[in-house]
This record gives sequence, C-alpha cells and structure tokens, in this order.
Amino acid sequence: MPQERIDRLITEFEAEGSAILVALNQQDRRSDNDLADHIHKLAGTAASTGALRLQALLGLTEVTLRTGDESTIATTSVAIPELLQATLAQLKEHNQKR
Repeated sequence: MPQERIDRLITEFEAEGSAILVALNQQDRRSDNDLADHIHKLAGTAASTGALRLQALLGLTEVTLRTGDESTIATTSVAIPELLQATLAQLKEHNQKR
C-alpha cells in the first residue's frame, strides 16, 4: 500500500474514532442506529489494520447500541478510549518504521 494511503487511513481512523468518542459520551444519543453504523465502519477499519481487540470491542458496542443495552454501552464506552489510543499509537509507530 502506498505511504500516502497509509497516512490517510491513520488520519481518518483517528478522526472517526474521536467523533465516535464524543457521540458515545453524549447523554442524549438521539440516533443510536446512526452511531452504530459509524462504529461498524470503524470496526471494519480496525479489523483491516489488524487491531482485532479494538474491532471486537467496537462490534460489541455496535450490537449494544442497536439493542439499547445501556449498562453494556456504559462499560464499553469507558474501555474504548484507552484501546483506541493504544491502537493509534501502535499504528503510528509501525508507520514510522516503514
């Protein structure tokens, strides 16, 4: 994959992740299905980069948003930021070594 594409993928991944974190922290999530769709997309990107733990956590969050399981949403919402940041750090580190 060309370096430019990798750089763009990491930038988009970080922006999407940040937007999702903001949305998850809103008290009044008016459209959980829309948020679940965005999380589904980010989970796919995570899987394609090999971030399988993040992909699994995002997948669980997507399902709980669609089913309205507030207690699990609260639990996964707390875990996502740390794992997302760790994943981004690893991606950036790996990208610098290329």
